[in-house]
Amino acid sequence: MARISGAVFSVSLALAGLFSALAPAFAGDRGWVLTQRSTNFGDAYIYISASGLKMVSPKLGCTVVTSAPGWSVSFYNDKTRQFYSTTFEKWTAELNQKFASRGQSLAERPWARGTVGGVAGLKATSYSIRNASLSSKAGGRRQSVNAADCWVADEIQVPSQVSAMISRAYGLPNTRSFPLRITLYTNNSPQTVLDTYRSQTCDIPPTYFGVPAGYARVNSEAEVMMDDETKQILNDLASDSPGQGNNASVAPVPQQPVYTQPSGGQNQYSGQQQQYTGQQQYTGQQGAASAGGGSIALPGGYTLDREKLQKIKEKLLNGNTYK
Repeated sequence: MARISGAVFSVSLALAGLFSALAPAFAGDRGWVLTQRSTNFGDAYIYISASGLKMVSPKLGCTVVTSAPGWSVSFYNDKTRQFYSTTFEKWTAELNQKFASRGQSLAERPWARGTVGGVAGLKATSYSIRNASLSSKAGGRRQSVNAADCWVADEIQVPSQVSAMISRAYGLPNTRSFPLRITLYTNNSPQTVLDTYRSQTCDIPPTYFGVPAGYARVNSEAEVMMDDETKQILNDLASDSPGQGNNASVAPVPQQPVYTQPSGGQNQYSGQQQQYTGQQQYTGQQGAASAGGGSIALPGGYTLDREKLQKIKEKLLNGNTYK
C-alpha cells in the first residue's frame, strides 16, 4: 500500500508545476513532445502546446491531462477505463499542503545561473546550488542533499503563474523555462532524478488533451492508479468473506501499449515500451482462515485487524494518501 501512496505522490510532485493558463494558442497548435525519465515513475511522454498538456506514464498506467479554457486536472487509466477530475485550484491547494509538510525546499536556496548547452536537442541553461545542507527522509533513513544542478529549456517557456509552481514543486530556481534535467548530490553522491532524452516539435490537436469518452468517474487519483488486481486484493482482505479457491482473483497480464503522437506531417512520434509478459496470480486468502469476525488469520500465526484494514482501504480510495 506504501507503493500506491508513493506512486500517487510521485505523479503529483512531478506534474505540479505544469498546469495553468498558457499563452493564447499559436497557429497550428505547434507544440513539443518530450520523453523524460525519472526515478519515481520511469519513462514519461509529455505533450505540450498552448492548448494543453498531457503526460503519459506507462509505469503507473496513468495519463494526466489539462487544457484550456477551464484547466481542470484529470487522471485516467486506459486499462481500467476510469478517470478522476478536479479543479486546478483544489488540486494545487492540496499540493501546497503536502509541500508544507515536507519542510525545507531547494527553491528557497540561492541558485546560480551557469552555462548554456543542450539537452535532448534543446537549447538549455544550467543552474546550480552548492552547500545546500538540506536534509530529507528517503527510504526510511535521513539523507543530506549537498548540492544540485538543473537544466531548463530556453525554447519551452511557461507563463509566470506556472513558473512559480514549477519552482515550488521541483525545488528549482523560479524561471520561465521548462525543466529538462535535475541532478541531486545526496551525501556527496550524484543522482539524476529527472532527465530528458528525446524531444521534437509537432502539431498537437486540442482534442488530444481530453479524457476519452465512456470512462467511469472515480473518487480519487489514487483509485485511478490502482489496477484491478490491487483493488481485488483490498476488497478480499477487507471483506467478511475473502475469496478462496475458485473465487480467487487472477491478475491480468499487463500489456504495454504503444503511444503514438497525433499526426503532424513528418513529425510522427512513437514511444514504444518493452512489453511485459510476466504472469502473476493472486490467490486471494487461499490458505488463510478467518481468526474471528474482527481479524484475518495469516500464515505464521499473524493476524490482520479487519477494521483497520477497512480504514486503510477507505483512505486510499478517497485520496487521503498524503497525510
